Amino acid sequence: MKRVITMAVTAIALILALAGCSGEEKSLQDIYNNAIEASNDLNSYQMDMNMDMDMSMPGIPAQKTTITTKGKVVIDPMALHQTMEIMGQSVEMYYTENGMYMQQPGTDQWLKAPKNMMDQLTQMSQAQQKPGEQLKQLKKYVEDFNLEEKENSYVLSVSSSEDKMKGFVKEMLQQNLPNNALNEDVLKSISIKKLDYKFTVNKDNYYPKALDLSMDLEIEQNGEKSIIKEKIHATYSKYNEFEEITVPEEVKKNAQEMPMGPS
Repeated sequence: MKRVITMAVTAIALILALAGCSGEEKSLQDIYNNAIEASNDLNSYQMDMNMDMDMSMPGIPAQKTTITTKGKVVIDPMALHQTMEIMGQSVEMYYTENGMYMQQPGTDQWLKAPKNMMDQLTQMSQAQQKPGEQLKQLKKYVEDFNLEEKENSYVLSVSSSEDKMKGFVKEMLQQNLPNNALNEDVLKSISIKKLDYKFTVNKDNYYPKALDLSMDLEIEQNGEKSIIKEKIHATYSKYNEFEEITVPEEVKKNAQEMPMGPS
């Protein structure tokens, strides 16, 4: 169950992060529509993200985790190269349609993911490929957003709670987690106590520029409560500057097969 909760929180963060998508006065609706349209022309980008997470669960000492990620994303064909710093260790990963490779922390050894793990990641990634597709899911909440105009950007923001955004979170979790990872009882146990969301787009091309997210969740099961607090800052750059991501031959040649997990 703890693994499912962690997957849920991480999925929410990644989903919202990937959603992130002159002189004239423009309405919030205009900017929202332009951001969706611009994202359809976006086939590659770099995303750098910092995530701080505090978790408090019954019977377990409070945990604080900081994750820093630098990655390049190609939407079609789907591919990813990222380096993650977590708990003082660096992990590098490549994902393409032909395979997923992960470096073992603290070593030069690479592992190749089994097919069942690839299938799950493909299912999650296909729902997240186009930032505009995620922006479309926020359509029913646009009227709750605030708009701030700056010299080179527009900032769309919203502060909400369970009543406003739980439907969106539930939809995204169901679409982006592996089948049966969350049942209805688990979804009902998740309460959104706070969600502050700020998304910045470039004025000139409406591409995503930055995302800031602060979220407090409470999970209650069997009369016990777990509290998760999370903050994210992500920046986007290098729009359409690369066409493909390839796995180095040395990585493919030397990678060991991961043990097959349950299907």
